[in-house]
Amino acid sequence: MARMLDLWLIALPTAILVDAALARFRPQLMGQPYAMYLLALASFALVLLIEAGVYGCCGNTAGKALFGITVTTLDGKHPTAAQYLRRQVGVFWYGFAMGLPLISLLAMAAQGLNLRNGQPAAYDAGRFVVRARR
Repeated sequence: MARMLDLWLIALPTAILVDAALARFRPQLMGQPYAMYLLALASFALVLLIEAGVYGCCGNTAGKALFGITVTTLDGKHPTAAQYLRRQVGVFWYGFAMGLPLISLLAMAAQGLNLRNGQPAAYDAGRFVVRARR
């Protein structure tokens, strides 16, 4: 839930801005049948990048703060913005399978099964510890 809240809080304004920029600077792309998928994919990667910036600047994201979730390195330290960005790349690849339809559902299910079995998500294994209050 925290991740989805963070994504929506950042994704909506980002998608609006990217759409407006494309309409202004590359209007010929807007009529192409693949344009919406490319827009979504580019926006999704940009959203994860922005989320890493928010985490680096503020020390947490709105969703994680609301749900009492903390992300630390294995030695218990707060991740740097660069470390968190690398985590976001892992989330994009392993957690969301780059947003590819159907494949992303399987990727999210696989990560959910890891968590249910008491194991870390693939993008956290050996790098980060994620804790949540009850």
